[in-house]
Amino acid sequence: AHQPRLAAPVLLADLQSFRPTFVLAVPYIFEKVFAAARRAAEAEGKAGPFDKAVDVAVRYAEAVEAKAFGTGHGPSATLRMRHQFFDKVVYAKVREALGGRMRHAMSGGSAMERRLGLFFAGAGVTIFEGYG
Repeated sequence: AHQPRLAAPVLLADLQSFRPTFVLAVPYIFEKVFAAARRAAEAEGKAGPFDKAVDVAVRYAEAVEAKAFGTGHGPSATLRMRHQFFDKVVYAKVREALGGRMRHAMSGGSAMERRLGLFFAGAGVTIFEGYG
């Protein structure tokens, strides 16, 4: 599928319709998805828990990455437990906004902020960066 319009409401509706397993996009798209999820949480009065979920996702992804590179022990038991909780209440909704089936994506065209990539990795969507 191809979506030339970048407005978040159109894009998110099409992602849910297409239900892609892989997306190739510029970082701006992932920023839009994140911002839409943050706004939705804020509208529901759940901005605080959303921000905590973001922090947990980032720390979880950093710990998994460190273990993969042999520089760390991986996520602690407490971090794994918090991650599991937020997976059910936050990350699953983010994945559903992306169509529900996506686990990998590729970003290119410009550099993506590291924290954003870590958030998506912690939420269950690994974004490979092809910029450079």
